[in-house]
Amino acid sequence: MTVLAPLPGDPDAVRLLAERLATTGERLSGLAAVLVRLRDEGAVWDGPAGRAFAARIGPLPGVIDAAARRHLGAVAPLRALADALEDAQVVIAAAQREHDAAEGEYTRLEDHAWTLTAAGVAESDAALLAVRLRQREDVEAMQRAGRRHALAV
Repeated sequence: MTVLAPLPGDPDAVRLLAERLATTGERLSGLAAVLVRLRDEGAVWDGPAGRAFAARIGPLPGVIDAAARRHLGAVAPLRALADALEDAQVVIAAAQREHDAAEGEYTRLEDHAWTLTAAGVAESDAALLAVRLRQREDVEAMQRAGRRHALAV
């Protein structure tokens, strides 16, 4: 029952997206190169049809090349995002476990403190002071876990 939320996201899905963008970018780049050769070296035929074909290709290789560069340019940032997401999720999961453990211990100690006070033990009694000290330590542990969680998010 943690109050620290998990970090959503799937690092493997982000990596898969990066790989697919890389593959598509490489294919687009290859296509742009073929179109440049067809345009600049002439189509496989001479004459008006070949010139018309080359004219129609015109700016198309540049447009396709720009798309290829955009695809390929997203690959490294997506891979870095996947690694950072995975690292953050590990830290957050550890913070959640530590918070939950400290919260559970705090609750257990609160029950013990209630039992002591119900039995007539004063707040100034050493036994109850020891319980309260351990509870403060648990609160500090929850706060540390919360800070680690916040930094990772």
